[in-house]
Amino acid sequence: MQTNKNEDEELRGRFTIWLEKTLLRKRNKYLSRMRAPYLVVSLDVLSETALPFFPEPEIRETDFCFEDADLCFAYHQLYPQYRKLLILLYVYQLKPSEISKMGYCKGTRQLYSIKYRILQELRAALSKNESI
Repeated sequence: MQTNKNEDEELRGRFTIWLEKTLLRKRNKYLSRMRAPYLVVSLDVLSETALPFFPEPEIRETDFCFEDADLCFAYHQLYPQYRKLLILLYVYQLKPSEISKMGYCKGTRQLYSIKYRILQELRAALSKNESI
């Protein structure tokens, strides 16, 4: 019995040392990978094809033709960024994913909520003009 206990302790001790060494090596390997320098390249060196390019359509204030003067007035009361989004959505008929890639918003969900807010503002302005 006594020899089995000593053998078990010796085996446990060797296993513990092996496990500690293995974990220490893995940790050092992981940390060395994390400290690896990142390759930094100047934008002047890159070709234009390597950079993402999203052509921004030229937006003019005359893109919308309004038949209703109240709607025209309400449209021009919006923020310029909101007007630009409406033009991209309805005149150029861009998809929300394309507009979000252009950097106008963080994602399509945000674009839909902004669009909803814009249409609410237009409706409110139109109903305010009708009540006068």
